[in-house]
Amino acid sequence: MSNEEGNNPTHMKENPMSVPSDAESQAKNVPLFIREFSRSDSKEERDVLAASIRESRRKRDEWQAEHDGRSVERERLAAELDGLRNEIAAYENGGLVTKVKDFLAYRSVKAELKEKLGVLDKSDDAIADAEEIKPDFEETRRLLDAFYTDEKEKWEKAGYTPEDIAKQFTEERLSSLSVEDYALLMRRFPGEMLTHVTRQGIRDHAGTIWHTAGEGKYHKGFESMLEDGRLRSSLGIALKERSKEEAVSRFLRLDKVNSREDALTMLAKKFESNVITDNGFADTSAVHFAAETVMDEMYGSEKGNEIFVAFPAAYVASQLRFGGHGRLTEGHGGVWNDKWVYTKDHEGMPLDAGIVFIPEDAMVSPKTGSRYEIGDEGEPSVRTRHIDEILDARFGKNGFIQKFVQDLSPRLAKLPLQERLSLAQGAFKEFGITDADAQKALVDLDVLEKFADAWGSDGERDEYGKILGKYYGKCGADRYEVAKEPISSKEYWEQYFQQHPERRLSKVVYYRGGDPSHALNRWREGAGIRKDSDDWNLGFSDHYVGENAPEANEGKERLLSLAHKLIDERFPATEMATEEA
Repeated sequence: MSNEEGNNPTHMKENPMSVPSDAESQAKNVPLFIREFSRSDSKEERDVLAASIRESRRKRDEWQAEHDGRSVERERLAAELDGLRNEIAAYENGGLVTKVKDFLAYRSVKAELKEKLGVLDKSDDAIADAEEIKPDFEETRRLLDAFYTDEKEKWEKAGYTPEDIAKQFTEERLSSLSVEDYALLMRRFPGEMLTHVTRQGIRDHAGTIWHTAGEGKYHKGFESMLEDGRLRSSLGIALKERSKEEAVSRFLRLDKVNSREDALTMLAKKFESNVITDNGFADTSAVHFAAETVMDEMYGSEKGNEIFVAFPAAYVASQLRFGGHGRLTEGHGGVWNDKWVYTKDHEGMPLDAGIVFIPEDAMVSPKTGSRYEIGDEGEPSVRTRHIDEILDARFGKNGFIQKFVQDLSPRLAKLPLQERLSLAQGAFKEFGITDADAQKALVDLDVLEKFADAWGSDGERDEYGKILGKYYGKCGADRYEVAKEPISSKEYWEQYFQQHPERRLSKVVYYRGGDPSHALNRWREGAGIRKDSDDWNLGFSDHYVGENAPEANEGKERLLSLAHKLIDERFPATEMATEEA
């Protein structure tokens, strides 16, 4: 390498190892629970690896010190060269007298400049040579990768005690993990999970007569949870949002009841007995879960657009108090798959301690995230076209029964749905049947048979409406108009999190296909979470509480006293006595 006299050699090359990316930062990317596990389970291997890392660090520091010394010397030479150039420039720009007077000094400076340029060339060569022999950390990285890969495999195969579960499944630890590290943590322990389905969007179904509240209404339950960051009981939500007086008043719906008798009936339902339990307070103060399945049919909101949160049973068993119906890890369908979880001071559970599952491919309104068109007052647009088209065809045109019941019906038997629809295209066109659900109804043999039975009867039109209503309810057809110009649910929620970054969750799984229970099982299978518990309470039988246990009735007497006070204020006992008189 050489430097011409006119070049400026003061520009320093960047030091590629000034901030080394080595084993130190690499190890920090390994979950804390794996690093802790390696300290106790693989001490000898860890000590050997630590010695290798220390040796690599020593070589790095030694190389760096030498490199820094050479760089400082080069900067000093470069500064001297700049000074010599300035002297030469001053001579060459001077007058004749100056040039004659300082000629000998000029020649000396020129010679010194040439000599120093040669020294600078050697300095650059030394720096370049050092770059070629700088310490290689790839071997250390490879050893570190191999070590922690082995540790993760050991972790998954390791046994555990209740104490291990209690240590690993704290809220703080779970909340800090990514989805991938969460799965890794769970692979060592029982993989049963508890789920809670949210109310977000229009509640278009209700699977039990005991839980029909809000059906047909627009809900923002998931958004409220995101704002709070926690999953709370119904009582916990009320206590958080208002003063205790306002919370109890709203909890008892005192603004909705018209008499003291009605208020006391509501009080008994909320604090004493209801259709589920003899202790209504234990019910309403609990966060409710289902084990090993998602109870979207019974408690959810929009079919095909259900958002739910899942927590490991190991977390609930080890950190909280639990009760309710059935064993904690026992999953099945039905109303009795209802686990009651109690949290201190009704504070609820952080969403980040669980995993939130959001549909990826539901087509939703870009304004509301709902599958349906929603009016300004939050009401859905009721869908009638799939019924109106059939009624108009039957009672507005001639030959409907002859075409669909007498002509098509015998030819539709034993054909798969798509072939039946293809065969009926001419009839659909003739009678103006364009709605997809209406077309499916008119190639359903059971529907056509019932149409034939109702043909010519009194109230035939009403009977058709009943037949179609039952058919659409059974096949799951939408009751409301679907959203116009929809976007995917994933796109909607990603835009929401961009607009509200403080509400973005640490663990979100977007799922496809619209079946929440299948999504949960598919995620666990893909994540390698396969262990089942040997003990339904995972070794925490002392954390199980009955309905009358203190943990299930925290604050009951105080709130009950407040409730009686509020009822007395709103509906004085004297009023009741007057009414009876």
